[in-house]
Amino acid sequence: MLPLMNGFETLSHLRQFSVPVLMLTARGNPMDVAVGFRIGSDDYLAKPFIAEELALRIQAIIRRTNQEEHGRRRRPLCLRRPVTVRRSALVMSS
Repeated sequence: MLPLMNGFETLSHLRQFSVPVLMLTARGNPMDVAVGFRIGSDDYLAKPFIAEELALRIQAIIRRTNQEEHGRRRRPLCLRRPVTVRRSALVMSS
């Protein structure tokens, strides 16, 4: 739960920027998923979730974003370290 606005309102504000968005939310009914995608989410994952799935979805968003940005002036989105799963937690590998 976000303190000042819900996730859909936050997503609407984030769409002003060119940044990929994965919604990680407790709202997992099909109508909420549809709304999330309609207003601009790049991916949507409802709680509870498997940490490895979240890591794979993040990696897929980065891969897609880098492919879309290829050939454009902007620098590709990248992480300095790969996202991995350790003991059911997401960590940045060294």
